[in-house]
Amino acid sequence: MKNLTYKLAKLTIGLCLSLALINCSESDEEDFGPVPVADFEASEVSVIEKNEIVFTDLSSNEPNLWTWQFAGGSPTYSNEQNPTVRYDYPGIYSVTLTVRNAAGGDEIIKTDYIEVTGKPIIYKSKYAFDDDLTDAGTNGITALSNFGDPVYVVGKFGKAWQAPGVTDQYLTIPEYKGIGVSGSRTIMAWFKTSVEDGRKAIVSYGVSSRGTMFNVMIDKGKVRVEGGGSSLISLRSGLDNGEWHHVAVTYNPEDGPLLQDVKIYVDGSLSPNDLDGSYRANTTNIDTDAVTNDVMIGHAVYGKTGYFFPGEIDDVRILEEVLIEEQIADIVAGN
Repeated sequence: MKNLTYKLAKLTIGLCLSLALINCSESDEEDFGPVPVADFEASEVSVIEKNEIVFTDLSSNEPNLWTWQFAGGSPTYSNEQNPTVRYDYPGIYSVTLTVRNAAGGDEIIKTDYIEVTGKPIIYKSKYAFDDDLTDAGTNGITALSNFGDPVYVVGKFGKAWQAPGVTDQYLTIPEYKGIGVSGSRTIMAWFKTSVEDGRKAIVSYGVSSRGTMFNVMIDKGKVRVEGGGSSLISLRSGLDNGEWHHVAVTYNPEDGPLLQDVKIYVDGSLSPNDLDGSYRANTTNIDTDAVTNDVMIGHAVYGKTGYFFPGEIDDVRILEEVLIEEQIADIVAGN
């Protein structure tokens, strides 16, 4: 009886394969159901950088596997049905979704689907020096000359301020004391000088004690950041060659509490710090005084010595936020 059952089963399979293959295949397809059709939507298609977007699967015919590709997103790939993606950098990005089930798969690509715009940069102070000392930042404080009428010359963009190159002749930002303690900051400017010797202050504030001063200077062709009883020097040199250069100095307390955690950008690119040529940068905490002295442009005073700037200064900007290299490079490019 058992042998008979086996022979009947074998005969049935053989007949199916040899005489009714098409019907068997059609039966199998009906078991799997239809192939899925891929589709999706985003909660937003235009966002500011650092924000998240939720993607919702709208595919039909019951897929059970999802493969997402997010150009410019984080994560770049996902197998979730409805993933959440963060976009950190400006740009226009495509999204791809591939869906599958037992019957097969389908793919949809939405080209240039997501537009990510840069976060608006909010300046506390912004001086273009286009024939005046007007502040285009949120402070709105017109800078003050302590030596008479300023002189303006051809700058990097438009006009620039011709620093007198004399001790005790400089600009101040009245009643603005700068960014204090360990606050996030970016200080930047265009400058041009051909004087090789001496410390040449671009922006300076705080008081002359260890850790409580914050000066951005040029010293022997390099960027020098004074922290008060300490200094941080950039490796990039040759900045006193009579050509226009851009400096941006940023401090993010999340990087650490020390002066050595400051970042120096020259002409839009991050410059390594010369820790061997610096002084106490690895032991001095940033605790900047922002209650005593007004911010100075083109001068720094500590001890009995004034460090003035001989040359031109243009487009001074001060922010209470940390710009990244891409943002600084964009500003250097004139955007």
